[in-house]
Amino acid sequence: MSKIFKSRYFLNTDFLNASKGTRPSYAWQSILYGRDLLQKGLKKIIGNGKQTSVWVDKWLFDGQNRRPSSIHSLMDISMKVSHLIDPISGNWNLNLMSQLFPWSDILIMLKQRPMVNQNDSYCWSGNNNGIYTVKSGYDVISRQAHPEIFQEAAANPSLNPLFCSIWSLHTVPKIKVFLWKVLKGAVAVEDRLRTRGIKAVDGCLMCNEENETINHILFQCPLARQVWAMSLLQSPEKGFGSSIFTNMDHVLNYCQKLSSSSNVSYASPWIIWVLWKHRNKILFEGVNFVTQSIVDKAYVDCNQWCSAQQGVCIKNSKSKLKWSPPP
Repeated sequence: MSKIFKSRYFLNTDFLNASKGTRPSYAWQSILYGRDLLQKGLKKIIGNGKQTSVWVDKWLFDGQNRRPSSIHSLMDISMKVSHLIDPISGNWNLNLMSQLFPWSDILIMLKQRPMVNQNDSYCWSGNNNGIYTVKSGYDVISRQAHPEIFQEAAANPSLNPLFCSIWSLHTVPKIKVFLWKVLKGAVAVEDRLRTRGIKAVDGCLMCNEENETINHILFQCPLARQVWAMSLLQSPEKGFGSSIFTNMDHVLNYCQKLSSSSNVSYASPWIIWVLWKHRNKILFEGVNFVTQSIVDKAYVDCNQWCSAQQGVCIKNSKSKLKWSPPP
């Protein structure tokens, strides 16, 4: 198939410089549409430098491909990159480069040593291995289409410590998975369902809030606020805010600061879990509980699980004490 396209559309050039043609097929137009994305993330790899023009080709990469700048008024337009390579050492000729390019461009060139035993080639800059994937292509085009979102994400603190604190919690694995889904936004509340094209307009079933979000169900709903107030866990000074990450960080860090001898230090994941189960009870069964019963349910389940875990630990410790090596 590639030979057919080459003979018809770019017989005397390469794929990256091929034109659309006078009567392009639908397949060729689709390929060209994908080529636009590919060109945004391709990075030129200098081999022997014989196929790359110094002043014509875009072989410098500092986030995007561009031509090098010149500090010399007279330049040889036919000059190849191979002229910049020392034939003895196989590395860049720094003396010649300093006469042609500004130091900022030289620093970019020095990051990549030429591979003189190979021809010039391309690699994909979106991955460390240089191989294109759909995920990396989507990331490249997303960063160009929505730069302000990625700049804001880079300015905010990393969420990795928060995710790590979830997996280190002393609680049931299913609750750990649920907390991970909460931070990932993978919980089926109305706000998330609408992003999947599912129309839901019931709002919060526990209050009059029109938009049911994860943060609202677990922290900002009047019922959730009452549950957290009646629990033995200390709420933030200004109350739970609009950020699910800030609220989760407070709850999980507060648990870790408490004494490990008390089951109160393990209760907050259970409170979050019971709040979600209570929401589902109302939605699917029409059963509503009072605030105190939700708090009691969370502590009872937490205490029963902790007691069972202590029993397992005691049983294992006794069996280890009785073990003796064979003669």
